[in-house]
Amino acid sequence: MSTPHGLPGGRFEGELDLALHLLDRQVQDADGALVGKVDDLELTRHDDGTLVVSGLLLGANALLPRLWRRAQELHVAAAPQRPGQHVADRIDLALVERLDSGVRLRTGRAGAAPPAPALAADRVRLAQLLGAPVTHDGTPAGRVVDVRARPEPGRGLVVRELVVGRGGPGSMLGYDRTPDMGPWLVAAVVRRLHRDSWVVDARQCDIDWTRGSVRAQGPRRPLAQDREDGRRGGPGPRVQPGGAGED
Repeated sequence: MSTPHGLPGGRFEGELDLALHLLDRQVQDADGALVGKVDDLELTRHDDGTLVVSGLLLGANALLPRLWRRAQELHVAAAPQRPGQHVADRIDLALVERLDSGVRLRTGRAGAAPPAPALAADRVRLAQLLGAPVTHDGTPAGRVVDVRARPEPGRGLVVRELVVGRGGPGSMLGYDRTPDMGPWLVAAVVRRLHRDSWVVDARQCDIDWTRGSVRAQGPRRPLAQDREDGRRGGPGPRVQPGGAGED
């Protein structure tokens, strides 16, 4: 049996909603030791405007800006001499071995989550996109509640759609995808709250990273259509980095 070399961005099986399926998952090394949890995701912007998931971000320096940017500023000010205080721990997506209820790495714990380099101009965080206000054809239309990515050969996990609604990031809890997910009362409440949510192709969106807003245009589809069409998504039985599967 051979294991392919990891490519930048890795490769996952199945469509993923990044907030739902990756954020706050525990990360374990190859021996099962706890490394941390996924507090944010690093996205790399390509020349054609495509966003590709390139790394997992861990630790307070990843979590605090996601929850409240002012909290990060206070955290940094409290220990001005601590090395690396501005920097989240980072795990390259190519080091992910599989994804189920958590994230399992291909490597041992030592060096699994070294401090990330300062984000370059071509790299952004998922948290910068989640919750961003969205206009559609010039009309306010909600906020980004999740970001949908699909594996593509040779490219990795590529952002292809934005999920837009009135709730907070990840607030659909998967009830938008699975018809028989229970308990039924919770499912009914969540689906009613998100009855006006919709999905738009990321290529139809102009993301202003400085202002934290999104301008969408063109066709969009109701989120409820995904459930009716049986698009369950989520992690498959195996996640393998690289451009090909195992032999």
